[in-house]
Formats: sequence, structure tokens, C-alpha cells
Amino acid sequence: MIATRYEDLTVNQFQKINTLKGKKDDVFKRAELYSIISGLPLDQVDLLSPKDVYAATNFLSVPIHAMPLKKTYGRFKPILKITDITTAQHKDFNTLLTQVNGDWVKVLPELLAIMNKELTFKGYAYIQDNHFKNVEIFKKAKLRDVVGVVFFYSNYLSSLKKTIKDSLEKSQKEINEVMMMITEDSEFQTFLNNGGGNTQ
Repeated sequence: MIATRYEDLTVNQFQKINTLKGKKDDVFKRAELYSIISGLPLDQVDLLSPKDVYAATNFLSVPIHAMPLKKTYGRFKPILKITDITTAQHKDFNTLLTQVNGDWVKVLPELLAIMNKELTFKGYAYIQDNHFKNVEIFKKAKLRDVVGVVFFYSNYLSSLKKTIKDSLEKSQKEINEVMMMITEDSEFQTFLNNGGGNTQ
């Protein structure tokens, strides 16, 4: 069944769509989008009319909108208080977003696995050992069922993205300062020019 709105997409489909965001919006991109939302291989999409392909993928031309927060998804329940997130989860958040330069869609199933507790015999709990198994479960989840928690935490995600940006800028500034010092160090430059840096 073809998705007709963001809510109908799975997390995995949404991630695949995100990889095409930098491409020119032409018939080639639309064919790929149609293939993703329908599950049809590209050679079958090529048999359809461009009009139908464009009509079916037009909803992807606008940014994803905020979705309601669902209180449960299967055996999972979103963590609704920042104070309930452990230090380990905060660190995982930061690490994930740093690795993708703040592009949360690239790590959406991983973030969802961190943002949710799962039902155990003792109630709901975050079980770190189940993280990778839960990531695979969230890849197959519909956006309407799980992505609301991302918008719920949007301020938190935004603050992390700012932290990442500031950290990258600080690192680049430090690199530039070191390179400037090396450039201005006449003794070191003479050492290099005389072959001091040659390991042959």
C-alpha cells in the first residue's frame, strides 16, 4: 500500500527519503521517492506516467510537520521527562547527533530506542542491552506511532545541535590558531625547508 502522507511512512522509509533531500527535484528523484513510498522497484515505477508519480510524491515537497505524541507503542512507552533520562542516555544522544552533525533523521531509530522505555515484569524501564534489537523494531514503526516524541523533545534536540555546532566551531578555531602559530614560527619553517620533516 502506497503512503499518502508522512504519518503513513515507516521510520526506515523516512530515512531513505531524507538521503535524497539534496538532489534536484526532477523526474529521476520523483521516481526514487515513489519507489520508496510504494515499495515498487524502479523498473516498475518507470512504467507509470510522470503525472501519477508527481501526484503521489507531492506531499514530500513540504517539510515534515509535528505529530501528536503517542503514549505507547506496542510494549514501548516514551520518556516524557528530561529528568528521567540517565546520564548514559544523555551521552548517547550527544554522541549520535555529533556523528551525524545534528541530522536527527539519520539516527532516528537509534534516538527512538533511547527515548523509550519498554515493558518488563517490573514495569517500564530503559534496558541498554536491548538497544540494537529495539532499533530494528523502530525502523519498521510508522511515523504516526513514534515520531511525536521527537517533536516533544525538539527543544532538547535543538540545544544539542547548538552544542555540536559550537563544539565544531571551537575545534576549527583551535586548528586554525595552531596552523597560524606554525606558519609564523620561522625556526620551525626553516627546519621543514631544510628537510627536517623528511622521514626518508
